[in-house]
Amino acid sequence: MQTNACAKCSEPAEFGYKVKGEMQWFCEQHRLSQNYADARLPKPSPPTPERKLAEHAEAIKVAGTRVVSDVIEIGRHLTEAKKLCGHGNWQPWLEREFGWTDRTALRFMHVYANRTSVSDLELPLSGLYLLAAPSTPPEARQEVADRIESGERLTVAEVKETITKAKADSPSLVPDKPKAGHEPSAPDDIIDKVVVLFKGLTLNDQNRCLRRLAGILRGAS
Repeated sequence: MQTNACAKCSEPAEFGYKVKGEMQWFCEQHRLSQNYADARLPKPSPPTPERKLAEHAEAIKVAGTRVVSDVIEIGRHLTEAKKLCGHGNWQPWLEREFGWTDRTALRFMHVYANRTSVSDLELPLSGLYLLAAPSTPPEARQEVADRIESGERLTVAEVKETITKAKADSPSLVPDKPKAGHEPSAPDDIIDKVVVLFKGLTLNDQNRCLRRLAGILRGAS
């Protein structure tokens, strides 16, 4: 940025006056000795509402980026803490330290686990949580990322719709009914998907699933 020099001492000048029709600049020390107060340049006009809105929008975007990075960092700490807690100590630790349920902690942990695909997306946190959930197909994450990169501003409802459509287009988790005389079996990819879905459940829902599975196994024996 160019700095004007004082007409008296060559120091940086901040005060401009018209002297005999020509602009001259003076520093703080010498401006009072000049009898040109009425000719001083007008102060810059205050920023317009549009300019203020643009500044607020930029500040919100920067803050939003920090929020996402904070969520990822919290997820990292939670992931490490869960490893240290050991069996049966995770939920009590969450309740004691934060008053959280396992479901709340998992949201942060899922965002951390999928940080490479969601960290740069301009979405509300609730949309990031949905996108990072284990049950969300990778195709849905990619579609959302592509649409945002192309300039779209997606709402949480649109993220939900994208995920729902991707799930509907994905192969069913339930294998086809086996033909007579053939022993039913589940492909490895289906078992892997079931395991991922199971890990994404809360502790209470996991227990419910196990009880229901035990009932199914008892009925089949």
